[in-house]
Amino acid sequence: MPMKSTWFSRKPHHEFAKCLREADYGRSTWELYSDFLLLAYSCLVQSVHKLRTGELNTTIEEDYLRTIKRYKNPSKMSEAMAHLVLALEVERYDFLGTVAGELEILNEWHGQFFTPSEVCKLMARMTMGEQQPDPERRLTICEPASGAGAMCLAVAGVLHENGFAPWNYWITAIDVDVKMAMATYIQLTLCGIPANVIWGNTLSLKIHRDEPTIVGVLHPYRPSATERAEAAARAALDLEKQAAAAQAAQQAELEARIRQNKGQLELFAF
Repeated sequence: MPMKSTWFSRKPHHEFAKCLREADYGRSTWELYSDFLLLAYSCLVQSVHKLRTGELNTTIEEDYLRTIKRYKNPSKMSEAMAHLVLALEVERYDFLGTVAGELEILNEWHGQFFTPSEVCKLMARMTMGEQQPDPERRLTICEPASGAGAMCLAVAGVLHENGFAPWNYWITAIDVDVKMAMATYIQLTLCGIPANVIWGNTLSLKIHRDEPTIVGVLHPYRPSATERAEAAARAALDLEKQAAAAQAAQQAELEARIRQNKGQLELFAF
């Protein structure tokens, strides 16, 4: 079935979806979209792995080759990637999430209803306000259900407007759906955002995969001297509290023994 331009809010969305369809007409829209995410993610995360270790990850390479070999016209996947990159060069927004919604391939049974980009931007401005970068403290942000990364992109946009550089903030994005974690990773990496993207469960704290973006590798999160001093002060305070609690417990035990002994002596009093 041909993809009509009227299905999409922007021309790049239509061109992207058309490339996916032309990659292989025999596959479902969800399979095309899902495989694109795997291919794009594999390319980006492989470059990060090479940057960090100097070597290629054979598992990532095998996943990529196994997936791309199934397609009749694999070059269309590369063309779709080009449309994504060019669109994000013009405006940093949730391209992949928006396209998934317009193609109606979100998993409603799993509660996948993505927040529109404009709403994300409004929420980001209300949350971040006029916050300015602090040279003594790196701002850390956690997105516990990232979807395709719309909120992360909106927050990063507001921070950049406020003068934040990549070394002034850090985003941790988590999603329970592996495909959405991949979408988040792709878009945060292409938009140059310092982050680590986790495929895992925020509630159970179970982590399947945790990968930093390229900019996250170039500007890794390290506590500042001020943060290290504050952490040391908190640790010292915790030790003092533990010592005080232990001393109070010993005192309570001693007083209990005294009361017990006194009661036993009173039994023999005349």
